[in-house]
Amino acid sequence: MRDYLMYLLARLAVLMGTIVVVWWIAGPGLISTIAAIIISALISYLTLRPLRDSATGSLIAWQERRRARSGKVKARTVKKGSDEDLEDRELDR
Repeated sequence: MRDYLMYLLARLAVLMGTIVVVWWIAGPGLISTIAAIIISALISYLTLRPLRDSATGSLIAWQERRRARSGKVKARTVKKGSDEDLEDRELDR
């Protein structure tokens, strides 16, 4: 989770820095803010790959630990006479 928070803070820092630079060049406004958001997304995509990969890995590990703690996945019950029940019976033939 720490890796995810670091990635989030890095993205926010890139966004704020880009907004400051774009506003300094073009002045504050809606169009310049939208341009800054798009530019910061591109910069983040190009420069923050190591942080993004580690954040993804830590989130996957967290999800696997959560699944392991919860045990088996609960089976979904299908009501008799429902469409799903009819489909299941047709597939079982």
